[in-house]
Amino acid sequence: AGIINFAGRPIAPDRLAAADRALAHRGPDDHGTWTGRMDAATVGLIHRRLSVIDLRPEAAQPMWDPAGRCGIVFNGEIYNFQRLRARLEDRFAFRTQCDTEVILAAYEAWGARAWDELAGMWAFALVDLNRNEMRLSRDRFGIKPLWYARTDEEFVFASELPALLAVLDRPVEIDPVGVAEYLALGMTLSPGTVVRGAQKLPPGWQLRVDPAGKVEASEWYRPVPMQVGPGPEPERFEQCVERFRSLMGEVVRDHMVADVPVGVLLSGGVDSSIIAAAAVRDRGSTVRTFSVGFADQPAYDEGAYAAEVARHLGCTHTPLHLSLSDIHAELPDLLDALDEPFGDSSYLPTTLLSHITRKHVKVALSGDGGDELFAGYWRYRGHEAWRKVQRVPAMARRAVMATARLLPTGRSSGWRNKVRQLRKLLAADSSDPVLRHLAWARLAEPRAVRSLVREADAAAADARIEQVYRRQIERTANLLSDHEPLNTVLAADLFTLLTDDMLHKVDRASMRVALEARVPLLDHRVAEFALGLPLSYKLQNGTAKRLLRAAFAADLPEAVFRRPKRGFEVPVSEFFRTAWYGMTRDVLSQGSLERCGVSGPAAVRLLDEHRTGRQDHSGVLFALLALGWWAGRLTRHNGSR
Repeated sequence: AGIINFAGRPIAPDRLAAADRALAHRGPDDHGTWTGRMDAATVGLIHRRLSVIDLRPEAAQPMWDPAGRCGIVFNGEIYNFQRLRARLEDRFAFRTQCDTEVILAAYEAWGARAWDELAGMWAFALVDLNRNEMRLSRDRFGIKPLWYARTDEEFVFASELPALLAVLDRPVEIDPVGVAEYLALGMTLSPGTVVRGAQKLPPGWQLRVDPAGKVEASEWYRPVPMQVGPGPEPERFEQCVERFRSLMGEVVRDHMVADVPVGVLLSGGVDSSIIAAAAVRDRGSTVRTFSVGFADQPAYDEGAYAAEVARHLGCTHTPLHLSLSDIHAELPDLLDALDEPFGDSSYLPTTLLSHITRKHVKVALSGDGGDELFAGYWRYRGHEAWRKVQRVPAMARRAVMATARLLPTGRSSGWRNKVRQLRKLLAADSSDPVLRHLAWARLAEPRAVRSLVREADAAAADARIEQVYRRQIERTANLLSDHEPLNTVLAADLFTLLTDDMLHKVDRASMRVALEARVPLLDHRVAEFALGLPLSYKLQNGTAKRLLRAAFAADLPEAVFRRPKRGFEVPVSEFFRTAWYGMTRDVLSQGSLERCGVSGPAAVRLLDEHRTGRQDHSGVLFALLALGWWAGRLTRHNGSR
């Protein structure tokens, strides 16, 4: 976290101390503070350290170059730091063995072009006293978070919203359009937030801040998709399969470099199983894997799948066995830990899995990114299904939709989930693939959101979501070789929904317990390989992840590829009808939602309608619960100002 005061006023130590406390869970091993001047402006920096590479005090932050003219605070890991260090040793006097110092050296050698040389995940702020500027950068896909705000005389930044609010040191105002967007998606798309004046730096973007108060934002990363070579189709596909196997071995090997124990978060699905297989190929049976399962809820229990993969690979496996009562008991603490409203309930088991994993290792590899890169989600297959449905007469479609609306939906059973998907499929009536895709990506239907917030705020939120998404479509469409509309949708998801949902979830859940989660499939070498593939290599005849399956079929049990796709979920739909009903009704009724521009009575009506079992509002109800809980804490924050 940090502050630049353009008026040159002293940085109050208690503001930095408050940010330090707010970030302590992310870095419990050490902390450091620096205050000084950048021309006429005053600057304050704080850093909380999670020691992973070069555990000595010399590698602590804020870190300065030997001349004391260039300093950095950095969250993340640079996986190719050893190769970069070898290139820079003739021009920089290294004092540590850590990747932080390599960023400093790369910047001194190449300026802001150094970001292109880094393979890794990061958010950092770099103070350059020679040029009198601060540079902030976020990694290509937004694996690590970076918040910032510009006030009349200050620029502030932080890794998480509570730390940003601590250094802002003023009452917080809610953005009602941001709230409407949050209810629609369960998140806000970068740079948007639910807090007026606060922004998230988008993935692959940087900021330049000078002492006079000028703040310039620019995009530094534009993907360069791999080009598939010429030749007959079967040979081209096989070449890509072999290239992917080799590339995953190289990338996973890089991601396992650490001076502390490393494990793998294993669900038993395709993506995490591939990570585990590549790790075992490099490290053998020393690889440790971790999974979570719900013994009293078989429909949500993935533990057996993970255990089968671990046995097959010969890993040392640690399963976490939970009961539903464990979730209920932990819920208040889990909601307290959310730094901003977040509507994805899979945050709950992800946090509990992180907790048990952290007892054994300090770093864990995750399979996130595979669905967006290789068309794993239902909504990608939905585009072809939608085209088939359009051949059915409109009257018949309306009759099917009317029947589907009478049936209960949910994720707890196969047929309820099919009904849920069918209703989504039939409700998307647009011939525009972007609008269709966004309709399927929504957490709540438009009419549900409009019942909760002002019509104008809901309309503005929908327009903003579409604008952000179309901007990503335009940004990547001309870079892709096959110009398939669905391939452009995959690329757009990579820089929007993935960043602000899945990666947000994994970062907050893991860093809450100081576990560093690494995502090899989002190494830019893998992502750019996937972006260059024809759509048929990802999705063919309804089968997703075609190339991944071919590349690792010999390494993994056949059941991994046969099992149905399942998210990392808990039965929240049932919880809102039973164990969570009373608490949720209290939260929705107590007035904190009203301060966010959300109708409390309308929220309670959705809860009661859900309780009957006719409608499944569990997605938007979890979003409302998280929002109301967060807003209640925010009231206490504002009251202390």
